[in-house]
Amino acid sequence: MGEASNCVGCGYCCIQAPCAVALRVYGPVDECPALTWEVDRYRCKLALLPGSLGENFRKELVIGTGCSSSLNDWRRDVRPRPRPKAVYHVNPLPALLQRFIRSAVRGDGFMSSDKMWLILTSFRSELEGDYSQQEIDDILSATAAIMTESRSSRIRSFAG
Repeated sequence: MGEASNCVGCGYCCIQAPCAVALRVYGPVDECPALTWEVDRYRCKLALLPGSLGENFRKELVIGTGCSSSLNDWRRDVRPRPRPKAVYHVNPLPALLQRFIRSAVRGDGFMSSDKMWLILTSFRSELEGDYSQQEIDDILSATAAIMTESRSSRIRSFAG
């Protein structure tokens, strides 16, 4: 293997196969949802996270060490690549968040459909600007599914 060349953000690595970090965060996916096109190159949203979490991801992904694929012809043609919608094989929400959502809507608490809608609308506003529309739709769908599944049948039949 030859010497590594500087990364040009062509997206080759992330589009061809999700890395170990993406697989831990999103579960088994066909394509990494953290990969985003920004003006003139691809970037990893996980590596852009602030603080030690982003720093640890950058170290694990060896970001900044350069491209080691001598067969990568995308380097000469950096552009957005057509990508199929990422398919989640598991719920994309972290397990602790899933547990929190379940505990918030089950039990003796009463959460009307209107309250659920208001929470999801507020959550959508919080996500805008940080995630693509498709990612927001996926996150909200997963959240709504957990909320709906966790409500007791008595409340579902009463509240709709």
